[in-house]
Amino acid sequence: MRKKTFITISLWIIIAICWTLVFALRYTKQTVFVYTPNLESCPDIKILDANNPYFQVTYEPNRIFTEWKETNIFLKESKCRVKKPKGKHIYITAVLNNNKYPLIIDTGFGECLVVNDLTVTDNNLGIFPFKTGNPALAGLCHIDKLQIGDMTITNPQSYYYLSHYKKKLFGITTFKQRKIILGLGIMRQFRYVLIDNIDSILEFSMDSFHAEPVESWRQYEMLIENDSQNTTRLMVKIPIAGENTKIAFDTGYDCCLIMTEKIWERYAIKLHKVKEKKNRSLLTSGVYDIREITIDKLSIGNKIFPNESIHIFSDNTIYGPDFFMLGINCFKNTVIVLDFEHNLLWVKQTTDLAVNNENNS
Repeated sequence: MRKKTFITISLWIIIAICWTLVFALRYTKQTVFVYTPNLESCPDIKILDANNPYFQVTYEPNRIFTEWKETNIFLKESKCRVKKPKGKHIYITAVLNNNKYPLIIDTGFGECLVVNDLTVTDNNLGIFPFKTGNPALAGLCHIDKLQIGDMTITNPQSYYYLSHYKKKLFGITTFKQRKIILGLGIMRQFRYVLIDNIDSILEFSMDSFHAEPVESWRQYEMLIENDSQNTTRLMVKIPIAGENTKIAFDTGYDCCLIMTEKIWERYAIKLHKVKEKKNRSLLTSGVYDIREITIDKLSIGNKIFPNESIHIFSDNTIYGPDFFMLGINCFKNTVIVLDFEHNLLWVKQTTDLAVNNENNS
């Protein structure tokens, strides 16, 4: 009897210790947004002139005009196929000055390339500081070449921002974010970009895309336009909650839908909310408090997503009250093709989609 009591008490002590560790880790593990006031005072950082071999900057009334020297993309063949890690985020490895960095494939960034402050200092990149229309961007920078698999991009139009995230555990920094974002400006120079979330492959191609067999694919109209804040967006026309919708598509955001309180008011009457919690969204411009709402059934395109989350931003963020985006999480179990030649988003109809359609027909 004493032995049984001892074992029971020991088990409860072990469980209590485990829960204590879980709570300790939860409340001592932090992700912190770090803002760097400037890079001009950093040693070894070269401040470029408005006239330099890589770009020219002209000041006009109420406007700054930048003229870039030619960007070249060199491929050994007509396509570049690169393996990507499995998971929600769409990134691959790129090489800059013999250093490896995660390269985020982000249609939500309308320009060509952007690096963070740590990537600038790591590589002593030349910079030209000035205020842009995007509050996250701090100016221009020069990148001689970027290697992605067997593809080389020389003199890409590049920006930098003065921030990064770091992770802390018990007050000790365990990780500092170093990354490069490849945006729409470079992607649209290819005839298509394929994102395979099943076999974890990215493909950049100068050839035309042919859907084979065509009945295995759904297609949605795709267009590039500027929003109310003059930000270049990749827009897709796709049904959402039974309503034909034109929405910005952001491959850099790991959620299905992102919207403001203003837009949520329109959808709230159509969708059944299962639960809600407070959360944070970590964007390049900073950390935002959001509402994360779980919907029992969310229909996007021809698929029903059970128990899917929607991220709700305040109307007062820098992104404005019309902030409304489709995230990459909608396509986490399939293959998509950004067909810039024909202005189409192609979505592969995988087995789970076919079953889903039958169940909802």
